[in-house]
Amino acid sequence: MIDPVMMGRQQAQNSATSKEPPSRYEKLRKAVEQMFSDENLNRDKQLGAQVYSAPDGWLDVTALLQHDRMLKLAERHGEEIDSALLCHELQKSSILEVLGSALRRIHCFVPEEEHCRRREALEAQKITLRLMSREELEPIMISAAAPGSLLREVFARHGCVLVTDVLDEAQCAMLELLWAKDLLDTVDDTAPTTDFVAETLQHVREHGVSAWPSIWKSHLGSKGCASQRGLPHGRFAWAARLHPEVRRVFEKLFDEEQLCVGLDVVFWAAADADGPAAEDKQWLHVDQNFCSGLTHLCAQGILYVWPSCDEHASTTALWPRSHLSIYQQLMQDQHAFEKGKKRSQSVRINDLQNYSMREDLVAQGVASTRRVPCPRGSLLLWDSRTIHQGWAGGPRLAQPVCWEPKHRRDAAARLRKVYCCATGVPTSHSSSEGRVHGMARPGRPTGSQATKVKPAMKVTIPFCVAPGQEAAWQGLQEMLWPGANPVINAKKFTAVQGATIEAVLRQEILDVL
Repeated sequence: MIDPVMMGRQQAQNSATSKEPPSRYEKLRKAVEQMFSDENLNRDKQLGAQVYSAPDGWLDVTALLQHDRMLKLAERHGEEIDSALLCHELQKSSILEVLGSALRRIHCFVPEEEHCRRREALEAQKITLRLMSREELEPIMISAAAPGSLLREVFARHGCVLVTDVLDEAQCAMLELLWAKDLLDTVDDTAPTTDFVAETLQHVREHGVSAWPSIWKSHLGSKGCASQRGLPHGRFAWAARLHPEVRRVFEKLFDEEQLCVGLDVVFWAAADADGPAAEDKQWLHVDQNFCSGLTHLCAQGILYVWPSCDEHASTTALWPRSHLSIYQQLMQDQHAFEKGKKRSQSVRINDLQNYSMREDLVAQGVASTRRVPCPRGSLLLWDSRTIHQGWAGGPRLAQPVCWEPKHRRDAAARLRKVYCCATGVPTSHSSSEGRVHGMARPGRPTGSQATKVKPAMKVTIPFCVAPGQEAAWQGLQEMLWPGANPVINAKKFTAVQGATIEAVLRQEILDVL
């Protein structure tokens, strides 16, 4: 048994007989920690090469004392550095570990050149993610009729939940009709066109949205998203967001009725989109960064109008339960800290600065992430801390929806959302942030000319504009677009301008911003 009194006496005796005061070795420890930082090891090529090539990263402290910097520190003090005392002090380090007379970094060092090479390899990596089996799906799947307590329990445990039967067949069919109208509204019917384009448009009018060809996708957005031409504020998007059964799921989740909604893009890949896909790009990430100060519960959702239950479909891929300990690992990385300073929420595993953790998490993520087979009319929810990515493997018609408690959203965020409603610009998923989406292209919307295989496109009026206010909206374009960048425009948008814009927008939309 250890006698604390004797231990205290021994420590006092050791301190009294020590050749050097503790303050000197504390400074030396900090100097060594700086020498072993990424920044210095990438600058000090010789030391960096020694650390990188050392067996398991271990370096002898005696050899380290021969480094020019350590020799200068000893010379400045007028006495050699005691390796034993230095090792004792280095045991207090949070970034280094000591074993006998050897030390190494807790997190292995990789030179910047190698770091970039490995990151590029991860960026170029193609992966295969399996479709969830029935056994894997059952723990996260509940009916829309389930009580809120069960919804919250499943969501908290797994970081995701698939809510089925939110919409019935007739309601899904109605959303398809609205989407077809939105798409056709982007077409300039007054412009001359080829026989091929005219026949294709007629086919869409007769047979619905499934007849819209994927070769017309470039004018609508990119990466499987319809983010342009006001489509994030079309009939389809707003009907999906405002559907009472969709909102009711979020009310159950938060156990609250006073909610506001986000203004995300539409997920769209035409019925003839390429697929199925054997592999896809790896971009596993989370959409909430605690280091930014945003720590409340945020639930992202996607309402599936077209099902994603088979191989020939684009869908969302999730790593269930990664919102707990795995997420905490991400939040300890310097990359999360740096993004947090900029109030940035998305944190990709590929961008982590801790090389070994990054590569381990990629391997774990690829093995654990599953494509979610979402039935028609279902609502997939996941915690923004849950690691996920999209999977491009075929058709998709779905609307991201995110309702949050309204008290989180401040006046500035609401003002930015008013701006986005009037300009047809999407926001990120978070309804409380009201942050302009990264896919919002710069420049005031313009039409596009027809080609042999594509129709001419026109500037559309967002559905948010109240009936009868179209002319007034047209007269406000100079106010809405003082510059090309919608991010800057939204930030500079004033309350007085907001009040002017609100006068031409639908009240039912203003009520949920």
